[in-house]
Amino acid sequence: MDSVTNFFWNEDTQSNNPTSVPTTVEEDDTFKQRNRPESLENPLRKQTSKAISEHSMGKDVNKKDRKQSIVDGNKDGSTTLQQMMTDTLVEKVIKMALPPTSDYSRINIEERTVFSKTRPSMSVQIMSNNFIQMNSRLSVPFIIINEVIRLMSWTNIPYTLSMLLVISFAILKPLVAATAGPLFYILFGIMVPKYMYVHKPDDLKVIKHKNTPAQGPALRKPVIPEPVPELSQEFVLNLTDLQNHMLLYVWLYDTINSFLSSFAFFVNEPISCLVFVLMLFVAIINLLFIDDIVKWVPLKFILVVLVWVFVISMHPNNREKMLKQINSEETRLKVLSFVTSYESLIKQHLRYVEAKENKLVKVYEIQKYRETYKEWRTIGFSNDDYCLFSDLRIKELNINEYCTKLLDDVLPPKNWEWIPGSSWVLDLNPQEWVEDNFIQNVEIDSETKWVYDVDFDGFRGKYRRRMWTNMVTRKIETNTSGDNNVNKDDGEQVIEEVVNPLREDIANRSSTFHGVARGSLAGAHNSSIISDENRVNDSLIAEADQSIERELQAEGSVNGISDFTDILNTAV
Repeated sequence: MDSVTNFFWNEDTQSNNPTSVPTTVEEDDTFKQRNRPESLENPLRKQTSKAISEHSMGKDVNKKDRKQSIVDGNKDGSTTLQQMMTDTLVEKVIKMALPPTSDYSRINIEERTVFSKTRPSMSVQIMSNNFIQMNSRLSVPFIIINEVIRLMSWTNIPYTLSMLLVISFAILKPLVAATAGPLFYILFGIMVPKYMYVHKPDDLKVIKHKNTPAQGPALRKPVIPEPVPELSQEFVLNLTDLQNHMLLYVWLYDTINSFLSSFAFFVNEPISCLVFVLMLFVAIINLLFIDDIVKWVPLKFILVVLVWVFVISMHPNNREKMLKQINSEETRLKVLSFVTSYESLIKQHLRYVEAKENKLVKVYEIQKYRETYKEWRTIGFSNDDYCLFSDLRIKELNINEYCTKLLDDVLPPKNWEWIPGSSWVLDLNPQEWVEDNFIQNVEIDSETKWVYDVDFDGFRGKYRRRMWTNMVTRKIETNTSGDNNVNKDDGEQVIEEVVNPLREDIANRSSTFHGVARGSLAGAHNSSIISDENRVNDSLIAEADQSIERELQAEGSVNGISDFTDILNTAV
């Protein structure tokens, strides 16, 4: 990547600045040596080399040094720009080459991207510097982890018992422990040891650890904790602990995810629904009556007993026996049979699922009266009724840009699909949708089902419309592997679909809607499923309609299938 960037950068700099010199390995080493931190250089060596160069080379060398410093300054800017170009290019390539794993992750990525715009982009140099700074300060978390391991291992029995007493006190008196605990730790965990270090006690051979500090002024300088340097044993030890303790987070993440995946992600909807209802019930009871429950149920005492039992079970003499019993095949079969029995019971009583959500799609066929031909010509099909007070008419927008020429070109809404076997149906009750949409200044023709514009002077306008309807259902999406896992069953029982009472009015409205199917002379329910024979007949009628449309358009008497359908509707 650097070679590609250097190639374009060197080409540009050579074209813009003919006097520039390509960067060589020696110059790059000199540049790095010159830009080393002053704290890493020996001041005496720096002054000696400077004095030798001044006395041996003279004033001419100083001029060359000034010229060389200018070249190095240009190289510094070019290197910075090259690094910035490389980081930007790598970030763009990663965004294009690595797609999100799911739609949920895509939403999270979009939200995180908004916040990341105010932060530096991904850079190897920044990442390296930040990692070094973080690793220099990771001693405290690793010390805490070691203390927890020391507590569980029972290597120091008095220490373990003391810590259990402290934990028990924190459980029994949480407010006191939360407020006084940090203060006591600062007093006796930080300040007292630091005072003992500054006022060093006398070394006695008889007593190994003397806890009497020296009197008088401080004998040592106070030591303030600082980040450990890179070249130190503690830095390397932090790297080793970070490498090994990463698995703790991995284990914790996998455990929590495995536990939640059994009920929280609706992989099995009956179980997830039951768990949701139970957890909601417990949460409400906890919210309203937890204060009274604590008075009668010793929750703190139970928690203290559980902590002591857990720590005692972690004793080396008990740990292997307990883990062996937990990981045994017999225990796994018992848990599996217990869970399976309750899952089958839940599926038996909650064997139904909600019916598929259907929706009625409405489009308007818009026609305009042509004075030249003395007839109505179809403009197209739109989701806007294009009445006098519609948004398109008020904004004086061209209706042709918001229409499709053919009814078959109308697409279902996003994330919806047409119900198999459904067809477009002409609405036979325009009075209903006119009143529902509060459409004014219109005239309804009850015979042809057209709704005409009425100008303010009382005459018919240039536009008329009628409504066509069709049924759509929710599209079932597939996962990244292409398998459809939505509402899958084991095949042992038939899942019964039920209608949600909150959506019952929508289902009834779609089922009771009556109209005339396109290419048909009889009324049809919009939600009825057409047989294969009827669909073949509809295709044949559609082809006949297209041929009649071409003939009538050639004669110039009727405007295609739309006017032919008007004649059929009038006959009906």
